[in-house]
Amino acid sequence: MVDDGTLPNQWGSTNIDDEGIPTRRNVLIEKGILKGYLVDRFNGRRMRMEPTGSARRESYEYVPTSRMNNTFILGGENRPEDIVAATEHGIFAAQIRGGSVNTETGDFNFSVSRAYLIENGRITRPLRGAKLIGNGSEILRNIDMVGNNPGMRGGGQCGSKSGWVPVCHGTPTLRVAEIAVGGQKSRKSTILSTLCSLKPESGDWTSVRSNMLKAKVLIFRFLSKKSANRVLRRYGVLIWP
Repeated sequence: MVDDGTLPNQWGSTNIDDEGIPTRRNVLIEKGILKGYLVDRFNGRRMRMEPTGSARRESYEYVPTSRMNNTFILGGENRPEDIVAATEHGIFAAQIRGGSVNTETGDFNFSVSRAYLIENGRITRPLRGAKLIGNGSEILRNIDMVGNNPGMRGGGQCGSKSGWVPVCHGTPTLRVAEIAVGGQKSRKSTILSTLCSLKPESGDWTSVRSNMLKAKVLIFRFLSKKSANRVLRRYGVLIWP
């Protein structure tokens, strides 16, 4: 894992930090071993370490402190498609929207804006509303496959006690052997699951129509009359002509 404030044209790059120290490439973790820290002048005196060009702040309203610039994981030896093929059951997180981190404990939670289910080594169904929950140091220990497709994935703003600063992050495709996944079943999924449970295997909808009141209460709690009929037409049923 590396933090580098010298990368050209990256959102988190600067020539010097907010204490006048030139930014540089800092190796943080190498082959599972902690190699370095992001250090500003003040904490460098306390830790008896040289500053690493990592002191940042939003404006003169704040005191500079150690912050990230462009933090990323270097590429490994596995092709992304081989990582998926080697996974019997899991979640492919294609895009993470944002979340929060407790910097004292390392605990985090992040929302996944685009995710898919992996079944028997193949990406199958899309997922919605998934959240990744865990602890940073534990997740790093649980990485068992690293893809050969490194790159910066996007820039944003990082907020801390020295305000908001522009940062960038990047990672190749990674496989985490174990992580907690939370979420909530969507209303549409609940509706369709109810309809599927009512549908007889023979395909005869006569008994379903007589018992549709159960599904009707659920469906029209969430959907308008027009939207409900659109959903029900897919199943060969129309509540209102």
